[in-house]
Amino acid sequence: EVRQGIAENPPFVTKAIANVLDDPSLAGRGVFVLTEDEVESLGLSVRERSMLRPYFALSTVERFRLAPQPSHWLLYLTKKTAPTLDELPRIASHLERYRAVLERRREVASGAMAWWHLHWPREERLFTAPRVLCLQMGHVPRFVFADRPTFVGFSQHVIVERTKSRANKPSESGSPSLAALSAILNSSPARVWFEAHAKRRGANLDISGSVLKQFPLPSRRCPDLDVQLDRLARGWPAVASDSLSDAESQLDRLVDSWYVPARKSSGSNRT
Repeated sequence: EVRQGIAENPPFVTKAIANVLDDPSLAGRGVFVLTEDEVESLGLSVRERSMLRPYFALSTVERFRLAPQPSHWLLYLTKKTAPTLDELPRIASHLERYRAVLERRREVASGAMAWWHLHWPREERLFTAPRVLCLQMGHVPRFVFADRPTFVGFSQHVIVERTKSRANKPSESGSPSLAALSAILNSSPARVWFEAHAKRRGANLDISGSVLKQFPLPSRRCPDLDVQLDRLARGWPAVASDSLSDAESQLDRLVDSWYVPARKSSGSNRT
């Protein structure tokens, strides 16, 4: 299952929003996406802190590697988590200064959501269940497996299991485990495929959700290769490591050995 990240709308104050609010000094300040210092400055109660979720900006997501700590904190305000602001007075005070902009959103104007809610929050499971994160735009495809909470914005894709199968373990079906899938998607054969199917925007590849869904998965079951790719993805060496070249060679060899026999048949799965 391929989904896009959260649409905060807005994550922070742009210059245009600051102009609407008639206060240029607000530009750059967090609205729904806050820095650690901004969170501390609000003096949130324990109840209000329960609204915070670890947020990972684009700069924290690399090929095979996710930053150990979140870059920001997300105010995860939805119909379910924050039906009212009665118990969230300091969050309410924080958002009140941006209310004029938040109320302009179409869904708020139509009554579909409250003015303090995230625009498109998605289901929380997308960011807490084991998943593969993908940057939509980049010079090269960048995928990373994550099994800890990682809330991301609209410029990232999230790949999760469609069912409650063992998402973080080798698959018993033809599809690879999510960790192994991240390895496949980061391989040279996959890069060639994306370069042929994704749009070019300047020097960057635009890997849209529709393109990602078309990526051909292995059509045959191969538990041994799944285990090896799973292990490789979880233990990928650092960029400056002497073993990086060997890891790249091993990755492409394993992916090729899984796909080559399958290329002789007509069927294949999709992400």
